[in-house]
Order: sequence, then structure tokens, then C-alpha cells
Amino acid sequence: MPPKTTATIGIAFFSVFVDMLGITIILPTLPYLALRQRATGEQMGYLFATYPGCQMVSIPLIGRLSDKVGRRPVLLASLAGSAIGFLVQGMSRSFDTLLLGRAIAGLFASSIPVAQSTVADLVPVPERPRYFAIQGMTLSVAFMFGPGIGAGLAEFSLRTPMFSAAFLSAFGLLLCLQYFEEPLNRRYNSEAIVPIAVPPDEQDEGASSFPNQVILLRLGWLTSFFSMLGFAAYLFFGGLFLRKRFDWGPLEYGFTSMATSTLSVLVQAIPYPAVVRFCGEHGALVFGCGLMTLGNGMLAAVGGKTTDTTGLPLLAMSLAVLATGVSLTIPSVTAILSRNATPETQGAVLGASQGFQALGRVVGPLVYGAIFDINAALPFLVAAASSLLTVVLANLSLLISRRCRKSEIAAAAAAAEAAENIAEPDDVLPPHKIVEALRRENAELRALLASANLPVPPPPKTPTRYQPAGGEKKKKKTTSSSSSGDS
Repeated sequence: MPPKTTATIGIAFFSVFVDMLGITIILPTLPYLALRQRATGEQMGYLFATYPGCQMVSIPLIGRLSDKVGRRPVLLASLAGSAIGFLVQGMSRSFDTLLLGRAIAGLFASSIPVAQSTVADLVPVPERPRYFAIQGMTLSVAFMFGPGIGAGLAEFSLRTPMFSAAFLSAFGLLLCLQYFEEPLNRRYNSEAIVPIAVPPDEQDEGASSFPNQVILLRLGWLTSFFSMLGFAAYLFFGGLFLRKRFDWGPLEYGFTSMATSTLSVLVQAIPYPAVVRFCGEHGALVFGCGLMTLGNGMLAAVGGKTTDTTGLPLLAMSLAVLATGVSLTIPSVTAILSRNATPETQGAVLGASQGFQALGRVVGPLVYGAIFDINAALPFLVAAASSLLTVVLANLSLLISRRCRKSEIAAAAAAAEAAENIAEPDDVLPPHKIVEALRRENAELRALLASANLPVPPPPKTPTRYQPAGGEKKKKKTTSSSSSGDS
């Protein structure tokens, strides 16, 4: 790969890292800044749902715009819009201004799809998974260290993480201006893009003939939605919950989120492949959903002093269980959906899964914000119920998948048996009958030539048994020796 191409992809990935680091930096301080502006639990739900909601609207439009005007202008606009959004949040003096800043940041949060499109433009298909894995590593590193950095910056001021995030986005903008080059020759991005709004059974004629496959895809999408709904309680209301239970601030919440993110990354890197090899993707999904249910239920029981059994020890165990469950669930859902999709609908199916997860990040804060003021434990109880429903959906998907597999095996066995039982045609003669028929035809032809007074070729010589050279001499020698013996 040419050095300029490698540099372009590297700058795109670094821009994604800087952008995501800015997003994760503000997570520990955002709820506390909203509380300072006297936001209620319901308003908190609107605040948390604004960013993913605007992101859902903007990403498809920005993706199409990047296909028309190019990757570079869209990536520059994305980073500039993110910087403006973070700056507005840092300068906000009212809840409405803070909400406006979240909306601006969400509308321009498109660095990830633009970077993915850049990889698709410049990298051949067999090498793309390696580059996408590198991008996933950059996101994981941002989620690992971002909350801790934000918690440390919050010690200066609750607005310091917002300004730091704006600075990081501006820094990424300057890097792209200097080093990012537009992929002029999109030679590797020739595949057709299927809109995610079109169901797979309408895109591919083969998929519509397999109703069980369509049911599996829809069950997978519902699993994506409810699994994200089960994680959204801690993702968005974990800081407020810890503030009510232990009077913790951004510093404690930030380092707690950092530890949880680190555990999630480690689980996906080490135990997850072993779990999939042992019990399969469906088994890993069921196990992960069960852990999410248990973790949310344990979180709802956290309370009292930090030294009590239901205090810090129960909090640590519940977060470890919840983080492990999420790390097993999310990649398993993606793997199952990818396996059930046809090659022509991979992008549409996985894109729809991402859409359902984003919908969970929108619906979750709205629901949990409405009930948080009633009781701080209610969001986690609802999240536990959502995770339990995910367990039911995962088991139902496993049952249907096994039935489909049995049907495929039975159909293959029936086809093999039918192929073995095919009778030979009647007009096919065995070899000895073919030789006899040829001899009769030869005799009839010779008789016909003789009756017409035509020369008849001599009959073919009968093949004799092979004798090695010198056999006659050996025979004569044997005869002479026997005669001399007689004399």
C-alpha cells in the first residue's frame, strides 16, 4: 500500500480516536453539570437521548453526502461541528443551551462512518477486517481512558472536560486539514450499498423463500434493541445513581466507568473466544443476557454505606457481572445476525442492528428519566426485566435455529438418498453383451460383402498368449536334453 494511502487511513483513525475521546471525557461530568442547572430526572432523559437521536438522523444523510462531495469535506465538517457542540456545552448557563450543544454534537458525530468509508475506498476487501479491527481498538482505548481523564479534569471545573473535548476536536480538524487526502480513486468501493430501511426479505429473493431465516433476523434485531435497553440504565444514569447512594462526584464515577470499560475490553479479548468455542454464539448470547439480568438486579439492591455488604462490595460485583454480560452479548448478536444474513444483505442486516441499538440508546434514557425521580433503583429493575426478555428472545432464536439446522440436514440426507436410488437406464448394456453385438454385426457385414462378390478382409487375428523372446529355443533345448537322457 502506498505511504500516502497509509497516512490518510491513519489520520482518519486518529481523528476518530480524538473525537471519541472527547465524547467519553464529558460523560462523567455531564449529569452533574445538568444537576447544577436544576435538571429533573425527566430532563436528564431528554439530555441523554438527544445525542444518539440526532446521530440516528444525521449519519445516513452524511454518509450519502460523503459519496457525493467526498470524504475530506464531510470529515472536516464533522470535526468542526463536534468542536462547536462541545464548546456550546461548556459555555452553557441554562439547560436549554446544554441541550442545544448536545444536539449540535450529535448531528455532526459522523467521523466513524466516514473513516469506515475511507477504508472501503482504499483497502481491498480481504484486508478490510484488519483495518476495521484497528479502528475498533482505537474506540476501545478511548472508552477505557476517556472517563478517567474526564474525572481528573472535573477536579478543576465541571466545564473543563467540555472545553478539553472541543480542543481535541479542533486538533483533529487541523490534522485532517494538513494530512488527510481525498481518496480520488475509489477502486475498491464498488459494491452496491443496500439501504438499511429496506427489509432483507424484500431485497433478496432467496431470503423471502426461507421464512425461518427472516424470523431469525427480526429476533436478532429485537435482541439488539432490548440488550442495549438493558445496558442503558447504567450507561446514562449510573452517575446519578451513585450520587444518590454514596454521594459520589464526577471523580469517583469517572474512575468507576473507566474500570468497567477496561473489564469489558479484556473480556472481549480473552474469555469471549473461549466461550464461543465451548458453547457457540447462541450459548454465549444466552449466558451474557443472563449475566446482564443478574447485574442489573444486583445494582438495584446497592445502597447504604460504602463499607456495608450492600455498599461498595456489592457495587463492584454487580458492575463486574454487568460488564461481562454486555461484553458477551453485543458481539454475539452481531455474529448471529451476520451468519443468518445472505452475502447480498450483510450490510443492510448489520446496519439495521446498529439502528436498533441506537434506538435503545434513545428510548432508554426517556423511560429511565421518567421513573428515576420516583426511585433511583427503578431504572435498574426495568433494565433487568429488559435483559430477561432478551434471554427469552435468545432462547427462541436458538430453538428456531436448531429446527432450521435439522431441516437442512434432513433435506440433504433425502437428496443424497435420492441420488443413490437413481436406476440405470434400460438402454445401457453390460460390456459382454456389447462385445457379442459387435461380433454379430461383423459377421453380418462379412456375409453381405461375400454375396456382393466384394473382397472380404481377413478376419482379425485371435490374440495369443504372450511368450517372452527365446521361448522356442528354450523349448528345443529342453526337448534335446530330454532325448539325450533317454538315449
